[in-house]
This record gives sequence, C-alpha cells and structure tokens, in this order.
Amino acid sequence: MKTRMALVFLLWAAPLWAAPALVSQTGQEASFVAGDDGSIQAGVPLPTPRFTDNGDGAVTDRLTKLMWLKDLNCIKHKYPLFDQDRNSWDPAGDGLVTWFHALEFVAGINAGVFDCGVVPGRKGVYTDWRLPNIRELFSLIDFKFYPYALSDLTGTAMAADGNPFIGLEPGNWWSSTRDAGSNSAITAAWFITFYDFRMSDGNSSAIGGYVTAVRGPQ
Repeated sequence: MKTRMALVFLLWAAPLWAAPALVSQTGQEASFVAGDDGSIQAGVPLPTPRFTDNGDGAVTDRLTKLMWLKDLNCIKHKYPLFDQDRNSWDPAGDGLVTWFHALEFVAGINAGVFDCGVVPGRKGVYTDWRLPNIRELFSLIDFKFYPYALSDLTGTAMAADGNPFIGLEPGNWWSSTRDAGSNSAITAAWFITFYDFRMSDGNSSAIGGYVTAVRGPQ
C-alpha cells in the first residue's frame, strides 16, 4: 500500500506536462561523405507542405505552428515614412531600421497604428504580434536551399517573392534577443540573414535590420 501511494505521489509530482522540445531536421538531403547530415538526416521531419497561407495576410509554419506576417517588409511597402533611419549606404524608406525602431513598429501593429495586411474579422483581430526571438527566426531556415535558405509553401523548392512571403530581402532581420555580452551602454541584438544563412549580432542603435512579426504557436 505504501509503495502504491509513493508511486501515485511521484506521478503527481512529476512535470508530466513538460513535453520534450524536439529538434527538427535541417532540411539537408545531399550527402557527400558517410556520417554527414545529408546521410543521417536526424531530427523531426520537416512537414510537406511546409507553410499554410491563411489567406488573411498571415502564413502559418506547419513545423512550429507559429504564425508570421506574409508581408515580411511591411515598413517598406506600406509605411516608408516610419523609416527615417539612414546613412551613406542605407536610404530612408527601405525598411532597414534600428533594433529599437523594430520593437516600436511591432508595438504599433498591436496598437492598431500600422496595418500590415492581416484582414480583421476573417481570422480575428490579432494584437499579440511580437518581434521574433532568434530561435523563432532560426526555425524558418531550410538548409537544403541556396542562396535563400527558405522553402516555398510546399517545402520542396526555394522560396520566391510571394511564396510564401512578400518582400523577402537578402539583408539582416532583427530578432528580439539581446546579446548576453551587451550591457546598458552598448546594446547588441541578434539577427539572421536569410540569404545563404548567417547569424550574428549588431549594434541595436545602428541601422541595418528588417522587421517582421510573429505570433503563436497556434
């Protein structure tokens, strides 16, 4: 009887709700030497089709269930006047802004100041968009494709403008994740470049990052 009670307590106390965070495959299929990623293809298989176009201005990733803005560069396409960040190589209005302005723009989407194409009423009015963290941005990467390391809706070909996203750019995309080595005086944040995939960090007050938003998972 004591053994049974102890087992019941153990089951009750254990965090059964904490499901393991499974790691997905990279997408690489070509193998050049035994034991490389292309030959083993370890991880959770990538879904086919990979993305669902919700038809309301948002795209859902069937791998992570995260919902993304279909218009990746809403600033450039609809609110170029928001982007007054400029220097010798970055003109105003192209969508490249500082990290702080990236956070400000996403907050404006939730406040109803900026309309980035999600149709109110069809899927509901969303007010919980956020600047994606670095892992969320990284989850979009499909390493079988070059020069854009992103797939189309089906997951079988490289992404093209409009499939699955509008405004795909080769530059840097801000995440909400701060560099742990930064401090209050020198703030740095992580970004990803979808063109031939690179991940690095940059000065949050400098110009040089595009802005998209994510919500969910759904």
